[in-house]
Amino acid sequence: MISPWYFLEHFSFDFHPKISFFQLVREQKQRLQERTKTTESLTEQNKQLNKKFERTVEELKKIREQIVVLQKERREVDARLIAQESVLSGLREEKKLWSQELAHQGKFQLIILSIIYVFCC
Repeated sequence: MISPWYFLEHFSFDFHPKISFFQLVREQKQRLQERTKTTESLTEQNKQLNKKFERTVEELKKIREQIVVLQKERREVDARLIAQESVLSGLREEKKLWSQELAHQGKFQLIILSIIYVFCC
């Protein structure tokens, strides 16, 4: 078994004879208070950062929901645009056919007018 005086004999300790035990206790108490204040301050900062993080996460969730809604609306608009383009294409084809038919009717009327003119004059 090691003697209680072993450490005092084999290790050097810096004792300040002018510092009393009460002063040491007072200094330790001050250090503990400083550490407690620092710990409380850091804890409060951590809480504030955590609240800020949670608010940011909530904002990002709302933005994500808005993105999902906008994506859905875009798909609907794209579908309407495709349908309108299809209708427009059909109208163009119809216009082309009407133009051709009117051109034929115009030629036919010109031929009839020419024949009438020949026979009448």
